[in-house]
Amino acid sequence: MTLPMIDASREQKPSSWMGDHWDLLSKRPLYRVCFPGSHDSGTYMSTHQTKFSSERTTKTQIYDIQGQLTQGVRYYDLRPAVYGDDNEFYTAHYSDLPKIGYQGAIGAELRAALDQVRAFVSQNRKELVILRFSHCTNWDGSDFGNLERERLFALVKQSLGGALICGDETDLCGVTMGTLIARGNVIAVFDLGATQQSSREGIWAAQALESRGGYSDTNEVPSMIWCEKKGHLGQLNQLAATKRSSHENISCLNYAGSLRCREHRMDQQELYQFWTWRPRQMRHYSTT
Repeated sequence: MTLPMIDASREQKPSSWMGDHWDLLSKRPLYRVCFPGSHDSGTYMSTHQTKFSSERTTKTQIYDIQGQLTQGVRYYDLRPAVYGDDNEFYTAHYSDLPKIGYQGAIGAELRAALDQVRAFVSQNRKELVILRFSHCTNWDGSDFGNLERERLFALVKQSLGGALICGDETDLCGVTMGTLIARGNVIAVFDLGATQQSSREGIWAAQALESRGGYSDTNEVPSMIWCEKKGHLGQLNQLAATKRSSHENISCLNYAGSLRCREHRMDQQELYQFWTWRPRQMRHYSTT
């Protein structure tokens, strides 16, 4: 079967790549679309650094969320932390070290990051954005419990409002882009606490959007797509080589990671054409 292809001769606009290719993408389920993503998306700035950390090891992006959206990123790795006297949610990039505790950085205020997503999708109605919330923590070391989790859910719902995609599916990977965009623009996925009932309010459990992977540790698109590095295939070669199991997963070409896709996948040449226009100034500083 010959797949429809991206016209490589057309000028590609990262800010509207989904809408610009809607005829191709709208009928595809999520697992047939490759999403460019960013790792530790919210630590493009530092609100607080711990004693044994530095920007060299904690800063992961040079663009804020709006800038990343404009550059074409559609999958975001957000790690909320309750921080400060006002107990507000921020993004964080850290490690919990024995006898020392948290070492790393507090990044941008989460509310500001979500506001940037809402503003972008309000002007770009055919762009689908996935927000994955994980590694939730209280910066003071106390447990991240039900109260904090409900506060986080409330913040996401308040900030994104009608842009949130709601539903009761147990597996979003097989739902088409067109079906999802008809409901909203943002899929908010949480590693802990979300249920099928909460998904009706736009709060999805991680099991509804299965994925797996790690950061790519390179800024070069050819290395992520084709090249062998340190004995490993390029990122998209790994995606294409992954065997199918019980579910189809979405695939993601992360500027700092890659997610696995299954047997039903986009043609590798098509993926290459999609992402070779990625602006070279997109950078990932950290390898931690």
